Amino acid sequence: AREIITSAGISQYPALETFDKSLDHLVSKVLASASELTDNLRSPEEAIEYLDSFGLQASNLPKTDKPSEGMFAYHQATLNEVSESKLIFELAGEYQRQKKLRGLVDFSDQVALALHALDGQRLELPQRFVLLDEYQDTSGIQTLLLSKLFAGKAVMAVGDPNQAIYGWRGASSANLTGFQKDFGAAEIFSLSTSWRSGEA
Repeated sequence: AREIITSAGISQYPALETFDKSLDHLVSKVLASASELTDNLRSPEEAIEYLDSFGLQASNLPKTDKPSEGMFAYHQATLNEVSESKLIFELAGEYQRQKKLRGLVDFSDQVALALHALDGQRLELPQRFVLLDEYQDTSGIQTLLLSKLFAGKAVMAVGDPNQAIYGWRGASSANLTGFQKDFGAAEIFSLSTSWRSGEA
């Protein structure tokens, strides 16, 4: 990602000229955004189109009482963030294109490719019962993959929303509450007592 960003010219991405944060910050945002796009099965173009629409609406927000002052400062800050986000998603799109050209994949790509491989197919897996542990650390796309793999099976998921640690990788503890939607009717049991550690 760093190589792609440093080789991207200002003529190709004019917003780079006014980007005032560090290269490390930009690289981390581009990598996170590329993963988010894959995890949510969205394209960079869709994200940019949404940001354009949002920016257009935000630019029509009320002005201050003094015309010379223009927009409220927090409205302008929002528009600046939209502009920065557009640059990040443009670079995330370029990063995704370069990965394809170079035959490279990351974790979210692996899950997306596995999900894509299941399109129109139904695997008959021999397992009758499935236990999904640490379920709070699954992403939306992982949940889609698991629900396709284990459709019609007896599935139990165990997770703790207070131990969700993979948000940076697209994981969401909301998958716990969405379990019934993804796998069908289910009973929910609360494990409210910890036998693993003492009161301290």
